Amino acid sequence: MDFAKIPLFQMFSRRMEWLSARQQVLAQNIANSDTPHYVPQDLKPLDFSGAMAAHTPVPDRTHAMHLTLPRTAGNAKVERQAVNQQSPSLDGNAVVIHDELMKVAETNMNHQLASNVYRKQLSLFRLALGRGGSS
Repeated sequence: MDFAKIPLFQMFSRRMEWLSARQQVLAQNIANSDTPHYVPQDLKPLDFSGAMAAHTPVPDRTHAMHLTLPRTAGNAKVERQAVNQQSPSLDGNAVVIHDELMKVAETNMNHQLASNVYRKQLSLFRLALGRGGSS
């Protein structure tokens, strides 16, 4: 069974890819905290309702409440957006280190949560298939 084709696991993968990309952008912000006129960047948040809208009913499903398959597959598109900063420093740098570190910590917690839920879902599938569910 290919778990990568299951919509739930595709959404988990997309979320983890987005979180990894966000960590890279935040690391660039911190690395450029002393660069004159640097404006920090962040990624557009993932749109959950948009991800759900990408699912269409399977023509031969037996019940209206059954899961549907995605219309398109592929990686999430990473779009950067400038962060609005009220008061840049004298050299024009708008990076606020403690804000960036808070975003890094939040992103790390979200990545850990997503990977733990992903692992538990795999464990439940293995248990249901009779292959053991320990982890």
